[in-house]
Amino acid sequence: MRIMVMSVLCALVFSSPVLADDVADRQFSELDRDRDDYLTKEEFADEKVQVNRRKAVKLFPDMRDVEHMNDRALKDSLFERMDRNNDGVLSRDEWRKVAPNILEMRF
Repeated sequence: MRIMVMSVLCALVFSSPVLADDVADRQFSELDRDRDDYLTKEEFADEKVQVNRRKAVKLFPDMRDVEHMNDRALKDSLFERMDRNNDGVLSRDEWRKVAPNILEMRF
């Protein structure tokens, strides 16, 4: 019985990053309306994307000055921080690094 429980726990632990990536990929695909594999600021501003302000400020402490702003201003500020290479769009990799930690999706 102990071996079975440990096996299940190990399976859950080792599979969770994969599951997180799967969820992040599904969210990304849902928002990527033009299917170019990048998210623009407009796509990111979708009302389905809900920012957990507390988690966002914890991840990006310099956001304290914008956390009280309206949702669009907050999303614009967050988008700029997520866009690590400053190309004006979010790649799937940039999305995966941040989105699962601070964003909630409503479908």
